[in-house]
Amino acid sequence: MLWVAISPSLGGYKEAELPGLYERIIGRVETIPGVQSATVAMCGVMTGCRSNSDGIAISGYESQPGEQVMVQVNRVGPHYFSTVGMTIAAGRDFDAREIGSGAKIVIVNEAMVRKYFKGRDPIGQRFGYDKPDTEIIGVVRDAHVNTVREAAMPMVFHPFDSTPSFVGSMQIRATGQPDAIGAAVRRALREVEPRLPVDRVTTIATLAASTLRQERLIARLTIGVGALALALASLGLYGLMAYAVKQRTAELGLRFALGAPRPRVLWMVLRESLLLVVVGLALGLPLVIALARLIGPMLFEVNPNDPAVVSIAAGVLLLVGASSSYLPAFRASRIDPITALRTE
Repeated sequence: MLWVAISPSLGGYKEAELPGLYERIIGRVETIPGVQSATVAMCGVMTGCRSNSDGIAISGYESQPGEQVMVQVNRVGPHYFSTVGMTIAAGRDFDAREIGSGAKIVIVNEAMVRKYFKGRDPIGQRFGYDKPDTEIIGVVRDAHVNTVREAAMPMVFHPFDSTPSFVGSMQIRATGQPDAIGAAVRRALREVEPRLPVDRVTTIATLAASTLRQERLIARLTIGVGALALALASLGLYGLMAYAVKQRTAELGLRFALGAPRPRVLWMVLRESLLLVVVGLALGLPLVIALARLIGPMLFEVNPNDPAVVSIAAGVLLLVGASSSYLPAFRASRIDPITALRTE
């Protein structure tokens, strides 16, 4: 899906011209091969644009003393929800004939229903600014519209030309290469409206990724520090087991002289090193689980105490421990008993 930043106000358009402008650019863009649908909106998805309104009056809702009744507002074009992938959960979408008639209608999201209707059917109810004079005709499912991480807040969607307003973006659902579609969109807009400024054309995925820039940096740093710590621990375990094997050369030589099988000695040394890893896990995992709440806010849709994640981490540590100890254990299993006893 593509996002196109447009600036009708900078192009010198008057409010009376806006409905016709939006109709022309939507119609032209939808003729581009690969474009399935296009729409306009005051605030685009994942763009960081938001408009909040307080002092809201909702039929049947009694606000608490000192409560600030607030919603996020967006003005959207025809078939906006199907274009951006938002699902109508109840009621219906805007109808073009209603929009043209100037009917005072809105669509709200589930977060608004949960907060302000509390079990009441919102369809047919009224809300408004200072007085409830606008009918709710539909409910859309919650979606991440501001950033990937931010939970849905109560939202109200107005049809854009019920009150002509300057929208800031187009959303375009298309198939094919984004760069090719984006170039075609620029050409089409330049042809139909030469004075309409087109500031930027990009994908919604790119916008979403930009909202996670800090989290990605922290994740890379964490991975780097974790890999370094794992490497140091592996090196330390290898050194410890190599030293232990050298100190026990005479003992191991005696075991071989008395007939101990070499695989049994190999497993004995490996078992001792793995016991150190298991003890470390037993001491460290409770501490990790206790401290996981500190990194929880930095994660998106990931539970830091997920049993699968913890199990995989423990498995990796055991594998690294076994790998680090294998060479000293293998050397221990190849000791020549005669040479070992002579050394002693």
